[in-house]
Amino acid sequence: MRLSALRALYDRPGPWTSVYVDASKNMEEAPERLRRRLRDAPPPVERAVAQDQTPGTHGLVALVHGDELALAEPLPHPPAIPLVQTGPVPVVVPMLEQRGEEVSWLRVVVDRTGGEIEAASAGRSPRVFEVDGHEDYPIRKSKPGGWSAPRYQRAAELNWERNTGDVANAVTRLAEQYDAEVLVVAGDVRARQLLVDQLPKIWQERAVQTDSQVDQATQVAIGAVAATRLHDAIDRFAVLSGRGAAATGLLDTVEALQRNLADTLLLASGRLDGARLWIGPAGDQVATSESALTDLGIGPVNDVQADEALVRAAACTGADLYFVEPAAVELADGVGVVLRGNLSP
Repeated sequence: MRLSALRALYDRPGPWTSVYVDASKNMEEAPERLRRRLRDAPPPVERAVAQDQTPGTHGLVALVHGDELALAEPLPHPPAIPLVQTGPVPVVVPMLEQRGEEVSWLRVVVDRTGGEIEAASAGRSPRVFEVDGHEDYPIRKSKPGGWSAPRYQRAAELNWERNTGDVANAVTRLAEQYDAEVLVVAGDVRARQLLVDQLPKIWQERAVQTDSQVDQATQVAIGAVAATRLHDAIDRFAVLSGRGAAATGLLDTVEALQRNLADTLLLASGRLDGARLWIGPAGDQVATSESALTDLGIGPVNDVQADEALVRAAACTGADLYFVEPAAVELADGVGVVLRGNLSP
């Protein structure tokens, strides 16, 4: 998981108010229950709740800096423990755990006259693009019979190819712009194949054609990419640990982040609950004790939840993050790190 989008949050000094609530709207008493839970929240949170149009059971996270709503987004599930907390840094770990691994994607619904493309980069809302092909006659092949039928059939096929070529050009441009890892193609069967055939090889290899619901096909493809990334990260950590190119335990992980040596941070879900670390004003200022920072003249310092401090340091030093199940890999203290310059096992 790339954390670069969080840098803008961490560049702003606290205090921050972090709110996680059950924003479900499928129960009659939901609005009143939500008002009770938000009675200690700052006013911008009320605006975030009012603007939330997500149906059904879900959660909501709102991060407030001063009087400004810096981030608000729905979560797939209500939080296990509702939270309204003010502190020196925003609370982001519960949000990141629910988001899961983020994958940039494109999906296109194509027919013989053009197509609709939806594109989303990691952590961003999708955008929709319409593509109208240049050719509009003839589009339908003529029925058998008549001296002109073969000519009209060839012309229709050529126009299909030209129109899907227009869509393919747009798909290629957007796939490069969004650095898409998933490309789902739906719609007319013949138009789908014509589209894929006209894509550059790199996008042909990532294309998944589907007759099913495009949303479902997209989620399946994203899940496959995310699972592969996580599996590769765990394997890399396991192999490099034997070579001294990866570390585990809170002390060694903190040291790697302090020295800007961390390429990938692994956190075992739930293992750091209750652990605390000390942080300074800069994102890479993290330590296991207050004196480790103050002795260097760093201040002011604050103690925060350990996983939040580690994620902050990872985001501010360019490290990636993976949440792992404790049974999937052995991590002392529930944390580990792959060191820079050791990406290949």
